[in-house]
Amino acid sequence: MQLKSKTLFLLDWIGALLSATILGGIFPKFEHSIGMPVNTLYFLAFFPVVFLIYDMYCYLVLKKNFGKWLTGIAVANLVYCGISVLSIYYHYENLTHWGFAYFLLEIAIIIILARIELKVASRTEI
Repeated sequence: MQLKSKTLFLLDWIGALLSATILGGIFPKFEHSIGMPVNTLYFLAFFPVVFLIYDMYCYLVLKKNFGKWLTGIAVANLVYCGISVLSIYYHYENLTHWGFAYFLLEIAIIIILARIELKVASRTEI
């Protein structure tokens, strides 16, 4: 079970890196094509940066007690999804189809990952 937990931290780490890069580095240059204001994109990018650091720590340093740490990142991911939904709601009239599709896809992927993390965490020693 240890390898699976560590694999989930690595997967979350890669996803957080991808989200932070897209939201903080790529989308601000194409604000008109996405429809989400740059300041909101930077705000949303902050969370994956924090998650990336958390995942990196868990993957590289932790040797046991993966369950509580997996639960932590899963809950944080779900909170981030909620913040993303609120951002979509607030900026809905400005979002383009591409922007809306990106955020819905990101939210769906994160929810699936969080469910898996919670499932593995419940089977892992806490």
